[in-house]
Amino acid sequence: MTERLPTRQDELGNLEAAAAQDAGLQRMLKFRKGAFYIGEEEVDAGTEYIAHPIGWTKCWIKFVNNQFIERKVYRVASTVRVPDRDELGDMDSALWGPGMQGEHTDPWSMQYLLPLEDPESGEIVVFVTPSTGGKRAVSELCGTYARRASRDKNLGLPLVSLRAGEMKTGKYGTVDRPIFKIEGWTNTPHDEPKTAVASAALSAGTDLDDEIPF
Repeated sequence: MTERLPTRQDELGNLEAAAAQDAGLQRMLKFRKGAFYIGEEEVDAGTEYIAHPIGWTKCWIKFVNNQFIERKVYRVASTVRVPDRDELGDMDSALWGPGMQGEHTDPWSMQYLLPLEDPESGEIVVFVTPSTGGKRAVSELCGTYARRASRDKNLGLPLVSLRAGEMKTGKYGTVDRPIFKIEGWTNTPHDEPKTAVASAALSAGTDLDDEIPF
């Protein structure tokens, strides 16, 4: 069988992916106590990003004694099924070590990652969340994009602003949650080089997230 020659889009995507991996792209956007942060720097509410739903990734991460042990990364748009928790092993809670609160804690936690692009500089940051509210925000945004894109093949990417809202939980009462408010859409559909950058960013290491996983 004749091997397909790479297109210019393939080559650009490969270049950007390799550059992203070498650069690290460790800038993580997180939501805690009603505000967004990159590191310790607060990001203003209303700040706008271009979201890349095609790069949405689910990541199982294992920590033992607050030390990173293992990571399993799955891009949602791919055909690879994300394993259920009971498929990862470590099911005997008597063997679990202490977590952030001191009690026995499941060593495996699920994080959602979503690449976001600064519309002016083109810089990619990755929104990372283990919380129910954060996961809901990512799911709502990506679901809206998927439904609209299935009807309009020329649909651009969502331009979102960072917002904070509230949600009710059975255990913790009313808590803060992030919201990605869609302000509009880019003029052109996602392009492969940008998707490659986003995917490379998601492959970068993630650090221990100290949010309570509501």
